[in-house]
Amino acid sequence: MKTYLFKKRDSSFSRKNYFNQRKGSTSRVTEEKSETFFKPATLIARSLNTVANIETFDPIINTDLSGFTKSTKSCSVKKARFTKVPDGKLPCHFEKIKDGTKIGKFYGASFDIEAQFESNPPCITCVNGEYRQEIKGYFKRNGIKEDVDLCGNLLEEDNYNEDCARVGGIDYKPGYHSQKLPASYFENPNQKMGCTFKMSDTPGMYGKKGDEVELNLSFIGKLIDTTNKEVLDKASWDVEGKHKIK
Repeated sequence: MKTYLFKKRDSSFSRKNYFNQRKGSTSRVTEEKSETFFKPATLIARSLNTVANIETFDPIINTDLSGFTKSTKSCSVKKARFTKVPDGKLPCHFEKIKDGTKIGKFYGASFDIEAQFESNPPCITCVNGEYRQEIKGYFKRNGIKEDVDLCGNLLEEDNYNEDCARVGGIDYKPGYHSQKLPASYFENPNQKMGCTFKMSDTPGMYGKKGDEVELNLSFIGKLIDTTNKEVLDKASWDVEGKHKIK
């Protein structure tokens, strides 16, 4: 069972296309085959031509602070706040995704997150301000709980683990300056030093006719200062739903 995280959303979004856009990928959304489509996150490599297109770097080495004597490692974050974040219980929705002759049946929810960081003077970057997303809960198909891998940890019903997807042996997580993903990124001014964070996520699962799909997920989002691991802002929300696919 494949697990997918961090999917970018837009008005023309076709989830099946995310698979087919990847080099060498094959169609995985059919009437006969169903998969747990666990978040975008909705953000990762399937929305790119190749995994190699994902921007990775060392935020300390590659951040140009010439003219400033203070190391980026000691550039603490003065404050951070969510400017857009889910709240409470998010209802799931069901939709049929038609692409050519294939129809994918998807059940899940969508949410967006935006946050603003501010560094302590004389630092002018927010290289040490990041986002962490934790999750717990379960996915069930026809009453049977499905295993969902979170980069070495299984999704647990009672304990939170950091949200993560492993693709080609590489771990992808939202909220890191060291990874720019299609639906998790920093700006103002850029990925490396940005003080504005944005992401989209669509936790859910595909199913076939006759399946009863259910998800019950709890999320915690944290804005942190990586120099001391201080949590500067925190939010929580849930995604719940149950649906019989006809």
